[in-house]
Amino acid sequence: MPVGLASCVSRFLLLTLLCVGFVSATRMVALAQGQPVAAGAPSREVLEARVQANPRDLEALVLLAKGFLDGGNPAAALPYLKAAAELRPDAGPLVFQYGATRLETGDVEGAYQTLLGLARRDPQELATRAYLARACALLAKPEELREHLSVIRRGAPGEAMLHVQLVEWTATAKAPEVALEQIAYTLGLSLPTPRQGRLLLLKGFAHNQLNQRAEAIESLRRAIAVDASEPRYYSVLLTLQGADGMKGIDPNLLREAVQRFPAAVDLLLLTGLYNLELEEYQSVREIARRMDVVAPGSAEGQLLRGHLHLVNFEFDQAAQYFQGALDKGMNTPHLQQHLGKAHEKRGDFPKAIQHYEAALAADAKRLELLLDLAQLRLNLGEHGRAAELAAVLLPLDTDNPRVHKLLADIARAGGDAEQARKHLREFKRLSLQAQGTRAKDTTPGPALSVPVP
Repeated sequence: MPVGLASCVSRFLLLTLLCVGFVSATRMVALAQGQPVAAGAPSREVLEARVQANPRDLEALVLLAKGFLDGGNPAAALPYLKAAAELRPDAGPLVFQYGATRLETGDVEGAYQTLLGLARRDPQELATRAYLARACALLAKPEELREHLSVIRRGAPGEAMLHVQLVEWTATAKAPEVALEQIAYTLGLSLPTPRQGRLLLLKGFAHNQLNQRAEAIESLRRAIAVDASEPRYYSVLLTLQGADGMKGIDPNLLREAVQRFPAAVDLLLLTGLYNLELEEYQSVREIARRMDVVAPGSAEGQLLRGHLHLVNFEFDQAAQYFQGALDKGMNTPHLQQHLGKAHEKRGDFPKAIQHYEAALAADAKRLELLLDLAQLRLNLGEHGRAAELAAVLLPLDTDNPRVHKLLADIARAGGDAEQARKHLREFKRLSLQAQGTRAKDTTPGPALSVPVP
């Protein structure tokens, strides 16, 4: 149950009972404190019997709903709340609880309609606005979400924890611009350090949704500066740095993170992938063994071992370990792409395409993935599909020789000799340029050791 809903239960339901004259003030206090009523609180069986005898018994309906909500079973409370709200549509707190519980049980559209009607009757009721904002976030209604958040800021400008909760709700929406507005406002309030770090993490996610990687990286740097005790801030920052290749990672930051959090499997994985790109395979094997100790059978450990088998041309074993990571709940574009690559090397092209497509659905502008999938389509004689993927590639990286080589092959397969010669010239020029750059910089980054407590 999200923050705020549980605290609303007794307050709103008991207020309803008091207003409609069913419960005395003494009994209301006892119920609110979870105490038995001196005169003998009715059991669930008694209340259910009363409702069966009289479906319009409002007190029994509300008390049954309250009991289920207090017991963490909103789905069981819902039919009683619905019946009670239909009996007393004028009882705002009761209708609010019905709408909030519909939201909690996954009926987002129904919750939205219930709460919207309530908001029209009382536009300044902030609890209604807050839950409407949550519904709008889930229903991808960014402009209406922005409106509700604006009303709440005006009505409760300094309620820090309310605004923190609103950030959590808006961050799940497909409206990163609105999330950034709410985060900026909330960061201006007085917040404990862990909350500040959490908001900066969510800010980084929102910037990344907008393909603003530099801003996302800066937000994560600020999160670490505010709260260096959270390993996830390091892992997310380092992952962002390595989005275009692990050599983009700051090795000093990675070393600092692993030394600070030697049992953090996501940081161990990043260290392994970094060393893998440096071809420091012995170091990677040591890290994999370390991961077996701190997190036996983890998805991260399965992924790293899959990579070790892949570079050793052991494609069946690589596919087995990558699939093991997927089965354990890891589902990232990186994993799907490399599982696809393992199946491609095994010669299982349908499975390869299946996993490449799954990765592409999550990250449509992943350059290496587009190259792998387009090349496979071309190899299978699917010139048209390869050309569609190639159309996305060139704007992503005009100076990548592999892109131009693929475009030359696609043009040749399509009978466009002029385009084939053009891209082949670019491929040769960029390849020579890359060789010259490598000749000037032959010193690889240092392999990272993993401290063992």
